[in-house]
Amino acid sequence: MGSERKVFSEQEVTALVKRAVELQENAGKESYTPGVTPEELSRIAGELGIEPRFLQQAIDEATSTKPAPPGFHLTEEFERVVDTELSPEDYDVLLRHLRPVGNHRGFTQVGRTLSGQTWTGCSMANVEITSKKGRTRVRTKSNGWFAWLVSLHPATIASFVLLASLGSEGQIWMALGLTLLIMSVAFLAFRELVKIGHRATERLTNTLAGAVAETAPDHTLPATATSASEELQSIHTTG
Repeated sequence: MGSERKVFSEQEVTALVKRAVELQENAGKESYTPGVTPEELSRIAGELGIEPRFLQQAIDEATSTKPAPPGFHLTEEFERVVDTELSPEDYDVLLRHLRPVGNHRGFTQVGRTLSGQTWTGCSMANVEITSKKGRTRVRTKSNGWFAWLVSLHPATIASFVLLASLGSEGQIWMALGLTLLIMSVAFLAFRELVKIGHRATERLTNTLAGAVAETAPDHTLPATATSASEELQSIHTTG
C-alpha cells in the first residue's frame, strides 16, 4: 500500500471500508457483491480481535429498532440488502410502491439498476435499487425540499411583505418582532417535517426490501438486513 501508516483507528476503518466499497461500485466491478453474510462478518470481526459475544450484541442492536441519529440532518440515507436477486423483468413489484415526483421525473432502469425520485407521502426521496450476484440492495436518501417548500419558503415571503408594509408606516420594531416570531415557528415546523420525512423514507426502504424478499421467501434474509457499512459502524460503536 502507498500509505506509511501502520495503524488506523476504528472510526477510520469504518470510513475507509465504506469509501472503498463506493469506489469499487463506481468502477463497475462485476465481482462486487452487495452486503455481508453473518459468516463474513464474523470473520472480519475475528480478524479485528473482536469477541463473538460483542459482535452478536452489535448485530442485535443493529437489527432492532434504532434510535434516530443525534442532531438535526437535512438528509438521511437508508440501505437494506436482501439475500435474493430480482430479475429486471420483475421490477414492477417495486414500482407499485414508488410514486414518481412530477410527470417528467419517472423511474429509469439501466441494466440491473432502477433509480428515480419518489413521493413518500410527506417528503421526497431518491431511490436506487440494484439486483445482482444473488442479492438486491435498496438505497434511499430523503431530503428536506418539501419541508422547506411548505414552511420556510412561505414564511420568508410573508416576512418580506410584513417588513415592507409595517416599515413604510414607521412600525419597524413591530415588523421585526412579528418577523422573528413567524420565522421561529416556521423553522420549528420545518425541523419536524424533515424528521417525519426521514421516518417515512426509512419505512419505504423497509417496504421495498420486503417486496424483494417476498419474491423468494425461502432464500432471503430479513428485510431489515443492514448493509456492510452499518454492521462495521455497529462494531465500532460497541468495540
